[in-house]
Amino acid sequence: MRKTISKFVAGLFCFAVVAFTQEIAPLFSPFNQYELSYEAHQYVRESFDDSMPSPWFSHSPVILRPHYPLQLSAGEQRLGLDAGTILGYERCSSSNRFAALSGQAAYASSFLNAFVSVDVYTTESRLESPVNDIRYERFIRKGAQEPITGVFDFRFNLPEAYIASHWKFITLSIGKQKLRWGPGYKGTLGLSGTTFSPFYYYNLQLEFGHLLHMAAFLCGYDDESTYRNELQIIETMTVKSNDLNLKSFFPRYGAGQRLEMRLGNHLQISLYELVDFFGSNELNRFANPLQIYYLANEASGTNNANLLGGMDFNLVFNRFRLYGEFLNDDITVMEQAGNPDKYAFQLGCAYYGTEMLVQTGMEYTHVARYVYGHSRVLSRHAHWGEPMGWPWGNYQDVFTAYAVCRFPYNINGKIEANLWIEGDGAIEDDWYADGKPDLDHAPYWPENSTTIFSAILSAQYSPFSWLTYCFYWEPIIREGTVQNGFYTYLMLELPGKHLFDFK
Repeated sequence: MRKTISKFVAGLFCFAVVAFTQEIAPLFSPFNQYELSYEAHQYVRESFDDSMPSPWFSHSPVILRPHYPLQLSAGEQRLGLDAGTILGYERCSSSNRFAALSGQAAYASSFLNAFVSVDVYTTESRLESPVNDIRYERFIRKGAQEPITGVFDFRFNLPEAYIASHWKFITLSIGKQKLRWGPGYKGTLGLSGTTFSPFYYYNLQLEFGHLLHMAAFLCGYDDESTYRNELQIIETMTVKSNDLNLKSFFPRYGAGQRLEMRLGNHLQISLYELVDFFGSNELNRFANPLQIYYLANEASGTNNANLLGGMDFNLVFNRFRLYGEFLNDDITVMEQAGNPDKYAFQLGCAYYGTEMLVQTGMEYTHVARYVYGHSRVLSRHAHWGEPMGWPWGNYQDVFTAYAVCRFPYNINGKIEANLWIEGDGAIEDDWYADGKPDLDHAPYWPENSTTIFSAILSAQYSPFSWLTYCFYWEPIIREGTVQNGFYTYLMLELPGKHLFDFK
């Protein structure tokens, strides 16, 4: 597999390191925050060629691949560094040019791994298109971070920074991470991993042979400032020197737990709970990784927490995979009154080929209105205004067909077609504020919808291990109007591989 950096590598001078004992592909593309990497697709395809059980299709690994041009070794301890650059040009209805600097470093030993990445990039506004599914990740939020001015304006970002400890079948990590739960190609419903990374107080994973995989996490969100316009602050706690009202800052939290099971060599089934909440009392209820969130919320009697329950499956025969995911927001399926069910589901099939064809398949995703929202706005299943689940929000249906290929001379390619049926809903919508509409008899398809067709033709070429060029062409048809999106990225890395061994 080609030596490259993961999605966490963001640009001009990026440093990276990870565990050197794990051959696991980087999960996301280094160019598009919504796209799985070619290495991830290739890693899954290759798993069909060996005698080991199929990988867990519905969760992302903590450890990345160990290929870095600068490595330092001292016994069982390793440190690896990588440097590179990304220059980008994005054009749809408007155009945007940018450059990014990034640094990554990590430490790996028999029991402990540490990983950190820091980005620096120019501050031109990110390009927005009608579908917005191709975008190089830059954290630019009004009021969240002031640019540093000079010859050119730039900002800093910390995409990931975590420590992971491994002991036999247990992995425990803390810090900022990208977590993805679900089997989908285009995106997933519970945790997509595409949003700005929250801070995980713990992320616990337990392997029970090849039969079970269990995971649990507690995270904190740092986006409370975005909710000020939706809140009325009555009480005050004022700083004398500057009159700052500390009561306007409300800590937000999220927690999740997941159980994955292999039933024979062909079927994988996963069950999970997610909860978003605020306040110290709710923290006491949901911080326990062995707690059942539904029971804890019932005992509280507050309904402050936003509960989401889901399941997914993967059915594998030969080189075919049939998969699906179902998400129930607010988990009121056992009640006849009150806040009704909001749900989303996804169905898809994939075929993993040989030779040049890596993967091809079809997928359908339905996300109902009010999914990810909550009447207690601080419990919204979102971070910095973007859903933690399906990246493009709610009240929509998406049909996707695709093929991923690998050609000679280190060329990768992808062709994808998407049909979007989008309603006028948003994750900020509130069922109570809208007069408690009858969702049990609501139409299946979004009302007052907009139909959009988009296609993606992508190519990625690496003539050398330290040079990668990526190009996207995305024609979009919306209400009889045709737009063409062009996205191009050039990434340079440190050439060669240097190993320094300190005895």
